[in-house]
Amino acid sequence: DEFSIAIWIARYRIIVTGYPRWIFWNRGLVGPDVTILIRMEPDHQTVRDFLIAPAHQAQSALRMLNANNGVRLDAFLFASLDPVVEMGRRESVSAIP
Repeated sequence: DEFSIAIWIARYRIIVTGYPRWIFWNRGLVGPDVTILIRMEPDHQTVRDFLIAPAHQAQSALRMLNANNGVRLDAFLFASLDPVVEMGRRESVSAIP
């Protein structure tokens, strides 16, 4: 079987209250099996981290992320895309116990 992935980029912004936020448009977050949201550093050149989440969890992100989003979303934050590579790896049926 195969799965679909949506990739989004969230840019760093400081809001009026002085707190950092990562803004993105989530119009297409519904549909794929997995959503990857790339949070950028303030320079907009460097990746801060990756939110790699099932689509139903990503929908709860609304349109922006905070520095700390609570365990429901922060549990899906990763420093690299290695978890996606592992998900895409094919295994033979005989290798599954």
